[in-house]
Amino acid sequence: WWQQRTFEIQDQAALQGDQNSQFELSGIYYRGLGVKKDLNQAKYWAKLASNGSNPTIASRSREFLKNQMSWWEKQKLGASSLFSIFSGN
Repeated sequence: WWQQRTFEIQDQAALQGDQNSQFELSGIYYRGLGVKKDLNQAKYWAKLASNGSNPTIASRSREFLKNQMSWWEKQKLGASSLFSIFSGN
């Protein structure tokens, strides 16, 4: 029951914009603690947390998102970064 209660508390705070709760909620969904495991929800909450004002949480959230990218997404990101370097954009 404690996992469900933890989810409810984090969910309420995350919906109110709490960056730490957004990050914690991403982990709850990723691991399926008290909820059905859902990678899309994990990514959604991590993306919100990555835009917050706490640089440590933002960095950890971006690292989580980077690690969840598929091989193809990483290739596209690398190609677009190289394109912007060579095109001057």
